[in-house]
Amino acid sequence: MDGTFYHTYNIEEKQEKSFTLIGKEDGTLHYTYSPSTSGMYKIKVSYTGANGKTFATSKELYVAGKEYVSWGNDNNTVTELSASKTTYKLGETAQFTVKSPVNTGKMLVVLEKDDGILESFVQDLTSYAPIIKIPIKEAYHPNVYVKVYLVGSEPNNALPIYKRALGLIKVVPDFKKLTVKITPDKARYQP
Repeated sequence: MDGTFYHTYNIEEKQEKSFTLIGKEDGTLHYTYSPSTSGMYKIKVSYTGANGKTFATSKELYVAGKEYVSWGNDNNTVTELSASKTTYKLGETAQFTVKSPVNTGKMLVVLEKDDGILESFVQDLTSYAPIIKIPIKEAYHPNVYVKVYLVGSEPNNALPIYKRALGLIKVVPDFKKLTVKITPDKARYQP
């Protein structure tokens, strides 16, 4: 209507693998699986207890690779960062997956707080789901914003592709906690 082309997307789920696991006596299950291609995967798990009741859950995750992944974000200049966790401790490494429409180009990653930029670095785009790794420092407490600006190109398209994304790193303040113990000089006191 407004002279602009817009893309619409539908999700098509395909079952890649199905299997049954028997848990150990302590209730744990272990299984290693390598997906066939990159992209978004949904892991669905159901459990039937000894009482016959069935419980189900699912989790979505992204698998990075060199194959093209359509993230469905072609309508504007915004894309997404997917964090591997919601909170981090000092010394851990935060990981973000960038939903990139291109697999060649550069990303500018900027770490900032409300009072300014803390750090920045440039990283090459080598896949449609590049991983950004950020070691957690004390200066990031209580949180730090991750801003990504990517510029890349597509074959047969003379114009560059530009996207931006925003993420948040929440730092757990364990290293700021003090352990305080108060010991009275007597066990009981009288008025």
